[in-house]
Amino acid sequence: MSYVTDLFGSLSDPMLAEEIRLTRSLEYFAQGDRVVVLWSECSVDKKSGASGPDKEAVAIFDFQGNEIVRLRKFSQ
Repeated sequence: MSYVTDLFGSLSDPMLAEEIRLTRSLEYFAQGDRVVVLWSECSVDKKSGASGPDKEAVAIFDFQGNEIVRLRKFSQ
């Protein structure tokens, strides 16, 4: 599970003009080699500080051993 937590700790790319902020806590559901993560996020303009609307998002991680072999992310 630490792989998933580490990934969400680094959602913002320093090269982009905006960053992603989590607006609702992560919820995890795990079964077998699959982890589903639910959260809400918004984008924030780094220069002005203006934020966009909240978006619901989900990511599905498929693992083999300790490695993520497939990641799918969906949001509004």
